[in-house]
Amino acid sequence: MAKGKKTVFFCQSCGFESAKWMGQCPGCKEWNSFVEETVEERKGAATKKAVSEARLSKLSEITVSDTERTLTGMEELDRVLGGGIMKGSLVLVGGDPGIGKSTILLQVSKNLSNKGIPVIYVSGEESLQQIKLRAERIGKFGESLSILSETNLDLACEIIRKEKPQVVVIDSIQTMYAEAVASAPGSVSQVREATGILMQLAKTLGISIFIVGHVTKEGVVAGPRVLEHIVDTVLYFEGDRHASYRILRGVKNRFGSTNEIGVFEMREDGLAEVQNPSEFMLSGKPEGASGSVVACSMEGTRPILLEIQALVCHSNLGIPRRTAAGTDHNRVSLLMAVLEKRLGMQLSTCDAYINIAGGIRMNEPAIDLGIVLAIISSFQDLVLSDDLICFGEVGLSGEVRAVSQAKQRVQEAKREVSTRDLTINDLLKLGYDASMAERMFSLLSCTNQLREYLRRAQNCDCYPITRLNPLYPTSIRHRLGLDSPGVLWAKGDLTLLKQPAVAVIGSRELAEENRKFAETAGCEIAKQGYTLVSGNARGADKAAQNAALQAGGTVISVVADSLQKQSLQRNMLYLSLDDFDAPFSSQRALHRNHVIHAMTELTMAAQCTLGKGGTWDGILTNLKYGWNPVCLFDDGSDAVAELQNRGVQIINANDLQDLSVLAQQNPSFIQE
Repeated sequence: MAKGKKTVFFCQSCGFESAKWMGQCPGCKEWNSFVEETVEERKGAATKKAVSEARLSKLSEITVSDTERTLTGMEELDRVLGGGIMKGSLVLVGGDPGIGKSTILLQVSKNLSNKGIPVIYVSGEESLQQIKLRAERIGKFGESLSILSETNLDLACEIIRKEKPQVVVIDSIQTMYAEAVASAPGSVSQVREATGILMQLAKTLGISIFIVGHVTKEGVVAGPRVLEHIVDTVLYFEGDRHASYRILRGVKNRFGSTNEIGVFEMREDGLAEVQNPSEFMLSGKPEGASGSVVACSMEGTRPILLEIQALVCHSNLGIPRRTAAGTDHNRVSLLMAVLEKRLGMQLSTCDAYINIAGGIRMNEPAIDLGIVLAIISSFQDLVLSDDLICFGEVGLSGEVRAVSQAKQRVQEAKREVSTRDLTINDLLKLGYDASMAERMFSLLSCTNQLREYLRRAQNCDCYPITRLNPLYPTSIRHRLGLDSPGVLWAKGDLTLLKQPAVAVIGSRELAEENRKFAETAGCEIAKQGYTLVSGNARGADKAAQNAALQAGGTVISVVADSLQKQSLQRNMLYLSLDDFDAPFSSQRALHRNHVIHAMTELTMAAQCTLGKGGTWDGILTNLKYGWNPVCLFDDGSDAVAELQNRGVQIINANDLQDLSVLAQQNPSFIQE
């Protein structure tokens, strides 16, 4: 063996160190948990921190503000974290392969980067190109996100110390290695050392760090158990990776409750939050079936309704089979013994299968009553009422005991029953004939589809603005009349709709002098307190838009493409005239140009092609109806002469010093 190195045995469960192999760990009493590793001997005394650097602080002198937490943009994750990401915290995220650990952290990185928060994503499992492919599926990212593909923890820490980001993601801790430790990546000593380095980094620099941890076949994070003791927060992803729903559970949290859960749905574009877990837990519940009952359980401060299913049938085996999915098997056996003893039910010769639908796992005693009722319902083939919701602990004497937070459970039950979707059978019970019941059910189904559509839009930060909404621009409604869009889909700062605005339009292919004019126009619009309105196309639109933002101005971008593809930026608002997820179409682009003219006080064209294109069509339509003054940059083209004859003002960069003068031709619109 090389000089300065020795062989040591580590317990994989608790990290206990021994000079020789042992069958049972003295620390955690686990059997066959020791593995052999080679470590480097450290010579000399450890460097002690200078006494002058240490300082005592009075507890009363320490202040904590709300700014210590950063919202992730995902309410379900913020709930589990205790209200957001705590500054300087170290969070461990574990779960089965393919469950969504990397996906949710990449989505968090996306949300933070779109807010301008600096984030570094360190991946030891994927290349930069692979991360890019996953990122394109999720959406657009802000410029403040940086990617590093590296397994050397020392190099990664050096970059982190240099860049000083606010949030760091390590994916995963088992792929990282520290050069000071001689063992291979993923070993007990490497994982322990790497986690210790990251903890010190988080506390000294105030950086919030997320680390991804692989799990063993037992469902715990691979590596020493001490790993969970080092970090501040431990989150576990639960659920069948072949199903669409995921449950994020906090099992340790120094900054919040450890009983909270977050519910997500896996989709093509990533994980979507489930705002009402009770609704999805009860979706698909059969009507008129025995062995099914709804129970109410508490997870932290959140009451959740869930369906408990039971199937009890005669057994042909000498020892009946008992299976429990989603709850404790021993608890189910105890409750069946209570039923047999106290109610005289002959269950000793029956197979029993208990399942909590939805893939969630619950061990709260309050679901005892639900399990008992489901077993009785299946055994006697009795159908329980669909409106029945139960909770309560069942004792060994057969008594039903009270549980905590009963008021919150009842309120959740009332809310779910009151918002439950009506069925044709419900309408028939109310006295409607079959024809009327079918017509009413069809209308209600359309309402449910609209609700789902609005929910998907909200998940993408897109909001509808109808003509009746006070935020709907008055100029569009007055000038376009019946041709004004019934709904504007918006994403971003809605207050910009009430600001005075000036439009900059032009061709996609710009000459250099036309591009400079568009950039100058964007800067002047920002400096003079107007909001720039553009069409978000390449060329004049983008040049003016970028210049206005760099000058500290605000921008409204009217897009002809899907709002889902647009990433949120400060001082920006995206508008769409069609569905928030509608793809690009040339007809929408033409209608977009009309809206840009109609919603502004002044329209300036950086370049126009004679007789064709959206810019030419928009200017002629504006001149026809007299919406607002139109100005065109004098580049000497044929379009300049033609449009000047039709009443367009021909200007250059010197005329941009006072935009209110250019808008004087239409004072009535300014007064609106």
